[in-house]
Amino acid sequence: MAANIFDTMAHKIEFWRSDMSTFLKENGDIKVSDVSISQVMGGMRGVTSLWCDTSVVPKDQGLIIRGKPVKDLTDLNAVQVFYLLLTGELPTEEEYHEFSVCLKIRKSVPYYVWEILKVMPKDSHPMTMLYCSACNAERIYFCTSL
Repeated sequence: MAANIFDTMAHKIEFWRSDMSTFLKENGDIKVSDVSISQVMGGMRGVTSLWCDTSVVPKDQGLIIRGKPVKDLTDLNAVQVFYLLLTGELPTEEEYHEFSVCLKIRKSVPYYVWEILKVMPKDSHPMTMLYCSACNAERIYFCTSL
């Protein structure tokens, strides 16, 4: 039987944290970029500015997700790609089925997320909307679980 997604993630995250910690200790003082305000305001195009565990975007190759060029993922469905993003591996048939069930159980968006999104300005940045929704969800979770 395949490990469930939570067990798989727990194992992977432990490894990734250790790997990241080692990388940071060995390279923490290396400068990666000079950035102007116009680059920041222009969406950071072409600027090395953050570490992303799941993907890279080399200028000459396009998006690469977990070591796989996006052009090689076009025959996969959203569940398979999401599993790849989370684990770094494509799911087996059994893992795919279990993960699909796990997602279906959790597919409802809580009402308070919709309430936050409805009152935000229509031109809000998607990441701002996600952040506000997540913070509100966290607030409600912690307030109701005390």
